[in-house]
Amino acid sequence: MITTTAIIALELKPTVLVSVPAVWENVKKGIMDQICIPGTAVLDAVVFKKIKATTGGRLKISMSGGGPVAKETQHFISMALCPMTIGYGLTETSAMGALMNPAEWNINSPGTALTSVEIKLVDFPDAGYFTTNEPEQGEILFRGDVVATHHGCFKTGDTSEWNKNGHLRIINRKKNLVKTSNGEYIAPKKLESNKTKPVALIIPFEGPLRKLAAEAGVESGPEELLHDDKAAVPRELIAAGRQSCLAGIELVEGVVLTEEEWTPQNNLVTSPQKLNCRGILEK
Repeated sequence: MITTTAIIALELKPTVLVSVPAVWENVKKGIMDQICIPGTAVLDAVVFKKIKATTGGRLKISMSGGGPVAKETQHFISMALCPMTIGYGLTETSAMGALMNPAEWNINSPGTALTSVEIKLVDFPDAGYFTTNEPEQGEILFRGDVVATHHGCFKTGDTSEWNKNGHLRIINRKKNLVKTSNGEYIAPKKLESNKTKPVALIIPFEGPLRKLAAEAGVESGPEELLHDDKAAVPRELIAAGRQSCLAGIELVEGVVLTEEEWTPQNNLVTSPQKLNCRGILEK
């Protein structure tokens, strides 16, 4: 897909390029691979010039949709290629909702409400989100011609707040909030963001894992590596991270390997391949 996208971009020389998060992640990886090549000290004059040329050289705005894009990727693409804008919408709202104005670029917000839809926040008392809070917080409701007719006023299931500029900032999905034994709700993503170093939950490919087991002298084969979170696999990940010019705080600290593939059938991911936090916690 990346190769096809690059070929089309070279031929058409677009000024706007729209794609899904997975494509932008691969674009970022490709740029990082170029940056890490020895002898590319004059980055702005050499490397980034070539990078911009791969998209036709006229790209002014990029957009990501179809799912949330990592803030790090959005920031990287915005600095290396061109400003990346995002939006917020759902299938039931014809993908309409909020859209970022490139002139008001903000990595923490999908932008302001579009003219085709009305957005209202309503209280979600269980999690402490109230419209009387400062800033105003609550569950997002949509109304307008873009909303599927049988919904009327559509409850999105997402919690959000308005910032002082009238921009929407998504907090979390209601179903991703976990209710503790004392009846309070917590947001796992908020806890994850406070980790000092990243951890990884990995479903390895059998071929590379078998090769790594042979190189590490593991006689029992790759099965032993699946239950060894202190040896070969973490070392390989750290080495790959350093080769990709990751900073020390970006290197993986802990690793858990699992044989079970994450699919909608076992309730670990949703149909669009988004993480199902509740299903993962139950495992």
